[in-house]
Amino acid sequence: MLEYNRIRAAAQNAEFYVLCALVFVLPTLETFKTILALVFVVTWLVGHYGGAREEVYSGAKLVGYSVLFLIFAAAVSTAINWPMQSGLKGLKDTLFYSGVFLCLYRNGYSAKQKNIIAFCIVAGVLAGLLWGLVDVHSGKKVWLELRSVGIVTQSSIYLGMAIIIAFAMMVQGTAKEIAPQIFWAVSFGIMTIALFFMASRGAIVATFAALLLIVFCFRSWKFLLSAVLVMIVALALLVSSPDWMQQQRIVTKIQHYAQTWEIDANDNLRFTMWRIAAEQFMYGGAMMFGIGPRNFPCIDISKLPLRDVTIQGKMCDHAHNLFLNKLVEEGIVGFIAMSLFFAVVVAALVADFRKKRHGGWTWCAAVGAVVIPVIAGSFNTPWKQEHALLAMILIALFYASRGPKASANHAETRHI
Repeated sequence: MLEYNRIRAAAQNAEFYVLCALVFVLPTLETFKTILALVFVVTWLVGHYGGAREEVYSGAKLVGYSVLFLIFAAAVSTAINWPMQSGLKGLKDTLFYSGVFLCLYRNGYSAKQKNIIAFCIVAGVLAGLLWGLVDVHSGKKVWLELRSVGIVTQSSIYLGMAIIIAFAMMVQGTAKEIAPQIFWAVSFGIMTIALFFMASRGAIVATFAALLLIVFCFRSWKFLLSAVLVMIVALALLVSSPDWMQQQRIVTKIQHYAQTWEIDANDNLRFTMWRIAAEQFMYGGAMMFGIGPRNFPCIDISKLPLRDVTIQGKMCDHAHNLFLNKLVEEGIVGFIAMSLFFAVVVAALVADFRKKRHGGWTWCAAVGAVVIPVIAGSFNTPWKQEHALLAMILIALFYASRGPKASANHAETRHI
């Protein structure tokens, strides 16, 4: 029995370090990311199996059930539509981010531990940006991207959430913490400039919206001035710098629309995919559980009552809207599951704001984890893969800061 307790204690200690390693490599190393996520779940299971029954507050129960509902919807949709061209990719993705969330959302990490996790997330993004610059310089990539996160729209969503973390850590610091303050301020500036150079309009608008919401909630001129100044510098650099990463495309698109009031081919494609998604849901015969997770590319347009719709080249692999995408792939059940999860998290964020319990950085990070993927995803990338995993980790850390276990560990003692 004594030996088993030692094993449990070692696993609980290792769990934190594995999580730190996971969030550090998440933007850059595909294989290590998967291995570390599995190791994290295993160490959590070993560390918590056979322990005393934990006290679970009602908010944690509700969000836990909503995540289980996400898994249920993906599993049933996969089973009903099996075999699928996408195989188990969609279900594995849901299990991936949901499993990490369920292990993490009731862990009472201390304030110091959560600050270390924040550091690892931002440091991993900075390393990923450096790697991305090397890829652009060497000709491997045309646009600035985070190697493991995916295309620029997904990378910019991931980057936006890291920006919110750096911003929250920067403004909550004290004059005695000069070195950490410098790190967070420099990181916030570098990542904001990188976001503009990625030139994804949806992610820029979403990140700015999240920052404005946080500024409004805290009603601080320091917040507003910090955010606006960095945004102005980033915009000035975007406009004046050579077009090394084709970042000027965002300026060109805005100018074209302002002069002609016509949308470009990419925006036309987005509207087309929305039409295809809506028609597939209405007439595809799979309204309840959808056509299967990650199975959107298999839609046969010829069987839909569409007129004047053509897709040039390869069929787009998603609906360019996270809610439409979920509705098509997992049906009404999957749509309700995802909407319920977001609603539960938003309700918890609002409740903490009203009770003035929103002073820690994890509250701000959770705001970013909901606002940025939802706004940017409404025009492009669905809820999946690395940016969904990071969002789930940030939301889980927010929940871990709310319960009695967190209070016992003196979590989040400083306030912004």
